[in-house]
Amino acid sequence: MSDKIITLISFMYPTEAYPLMARLEEEGIESFLADENTVSVQPFLSNAVGGVKVNIKEIDSKKALLILKELNRDNKKEEKKLEDKWNKDFERVEAYCPECESANIYQEKLPLYKTILTAFQAKQNYCADCGHIWK
Repeated sequence: MSDKIITLISFMYPTEAYPLMARLEEEGIESFLADENTVSVQPFLSNAVGGVKVNIKEIDSKKALLILKELNRDNKKEEKKLEDKWNKDFERVEAYCPECESANIYQEKLPLYKTILTAFQAKQNYCADCGHIWK
């Protein structure tokens, strides 16, 4: 292996790459972003240029892949916790968020007496992706 530069992973936006880059830096792995400026100035070009690429030296690839796997595992655990919270206190509904167009929409589960009292009122919808609330 040499000091050849390789792409570890691509992201849609630069802000998605920063946590990984910080973790790589903590472990002593030098990294930089390719196409960061292009996507920052013209976000709609992200797909055209292949996203924002996190580049590292080839010699650091094994260690970087282990870090990437660890971060993915931690993210999945966090997503599972959030999903459990939403499933416990809320029920999923068929709707789309007017802000981010997500279909990950919930309404609060109400006890029976509150359901009867509020039967003719519009319920609040909660977007689990962007946090938008609407009726």
